[in-house]
Amino acid sequence: MAIIWSNWNHEPIDHLRRMGDSRISVFTLGEWLPQWYDRLHGEELIAQAAEMGINTIYTHFFKGFGLVHEHDDMERMREFIRYAHAHGVEVIGYCQLGTLYYETMLDEVPDLEDWIARDRNGDFLTYGGLPHYYRWRPCFESREFIAYFKRVLSYGVEHVGLDGFHFDNSQVRECYCPRCQQAFRDYLTAQIPNPREVTGLAHFRNVRIPPLLDGDEVHDPLCLWRGRFRHDQLVRAQTEIFDYVKAIGGKYVLHNPGLLRPDFRRAFDPQRNPASCDFVFAENSNYIRVEGEKTITQILSFKLGERFGFRVFDAPWMHKDGDYLIPDDRDTIDRFLTQGMIYGNITGAPWFVRSRKTADRVIMDDPAHAEIAARAFAYFKEHAALYDSVSAPRARLLYATDSFYGLARGFTDFTDAASMLEAHGVPYTVITASELAEVNPGELVVLANMPFAPRGQYDAIASAYRRGVRFLRLGRYGLYNEHGKERDHADPIRDLSALPGILTELPDDVRVIVSVPGILVETRVTRTEKLVLHLLRADNTDTLPEVSVTLTDARVTGTARLYSVDDGCALRTCTVDHGTARLTVTGLHTMASIEFR
Repeated sequence: MAIIWSNWNHEPIDHLRRMGDSRISVFTLGEWLPQWYDRLHGEELIAQAAEMGINTIYTHFFKGFGLVHEHDDMERMREFIRYAHAHGVEVIGYCQLGTLYYETMLDEVPDLEDWIARDRNGDFLTYGGLPHYYRWRPCFESREFIAYFKRVLSYGVEHVGLDGFHFDNSQVRECYCPRCQQAFRDYLTAQIPNPREVTGLAHFRNVRIPPLLDGDEVHDPLCLWRGRFRHDQLVRAQTEIFDYVKAIGGKYVLHNPGLLRPDFRRAFDPQRNPASCDFVFAENSNYIRVEGEKTITQILSFKLGERFGFRVFDAPWMHKDGDYLIPDDRDTIDRFLTQGMIYGNITGAPWFVRSRKTADRVIMDDPAHAEIAARAFAYFKEHAALYDSVSAPRARLLYATDSFYGLARGFTDFTDAASMLEAHGVPYTVITASELAEVNPGELVVLANMPFAPRGQYDAIASAYRRGVRFLRLGRYGLYNEHGKERDHADPIRDLSALPGILTELPDDVRVIVSVPGILVETRVTRTEKLVLHLLRADNTDTLPEVSVTLTDARVTGTARLYSVDDGCALRTCTVDHGTARLTVTGLHTMASIEFR
């Protein structure tokens, strides 16, 4: 199904009344709030959205005030869902997984304090520190919290009629309560059968969860295993909750775990995203754009989704002078919407019904804005088969978490490697060490800076290398093991010294050659086994008269057809010689998709 999605305000009215912030921003609602909120629950606006092409929305359901306090808003949502379903729009209910409002929840749950996460001093953990002092963070080890949350979900499916749930703040919880301390000890005991050899300790019965240390590198084994424990704790809670949604008849699970935010250790491990999850909400700062000499994209989020089994709701923020902005021109909107189509077979945006701060007006009321989006959505629906595809990579980027735990910028090094491939016109996929055995001789695997590496990963690399797989090493490799201990300086694992010929520069033969710099490229194969070359501009403020492209791939043929949201974009020439296609594209403004037949 071609998903075209929109936010429909994920905040209940009482949250907007209660919240405070240090500045006026897109989040702040004022005296116009009741008019805007009433309109969101009527039929007129959802009918307009459906007419534009939107078929999936997420909207408020449970913010953490409690089932009793939020009952009236849930009833309003039940009536709204009738309108949405009548217009063919599915509704995903927003659930705040990260906070509870004690000022209202205590009326319903007198022993709420027993559910709450604690800091290292035993104080309650709150959302974002003091400004949100009234929002306590629940502990994922609290069985009472999990049981209550399941009641919320059952009510949403069985009574309200939701099609699924969007779980916000679904990331690592830094809790140091007695439950978590014991869970950490149990985890270490299960994972490390030789504690004295690894940690110098005879057992783990008296250890406590260490803090998240600052510094460039972490070599304390308990600190390294602390990071793994946090992700294990997270995925256990997520899996139980997400599986429950499907068990009670929910169709969709969407969650926001901080995808592609720089601090992997405080977010989540996409490799361990629960199988019952359908979508991940990529809320970060990666709105597609050119900033100075750097091109910023959400491409890696889509690549991680493709590899680990989820689709991406692209929901980044645009910032200027510390404020949040709404895209307001065709170029900015088009490149955002088409990025999702090309890399994820999905499109949509989080801003269409945000308040204009004038009576009940929303962004979608601007005819020009609505026309731009509707035009892109119509294009996507018309050519859905073109974007229902899988990657046809020219390089593979190895995803390996050990350096993410041990190296402060380990995950950033990984994302930088992805950006380097994008900047050089190299379509890529993400793989794990277990898949190295499937890589063909002559193909390229990229290793980001990976000073922490387990022996088994090295063995998989060495085996693939001996079969003729090429490796590009972008930094150090294998200086330390997964427990943080330095390896013998003569050990051949260090910087892959036993594997002569490891590349340190990107070879030209994996690139798609484009005559104009800055154009992003992707190659994919449709369900009908057609090769498609996609071109996307992150800086699309002008129209390029002519772009020449050279693509070498055994699947190219002598016939090709170009599709684009751009008026006047055309394929002027296409010649094929021994698997190499040479193309000339004219009138490229934002994007082009060229299908070989």
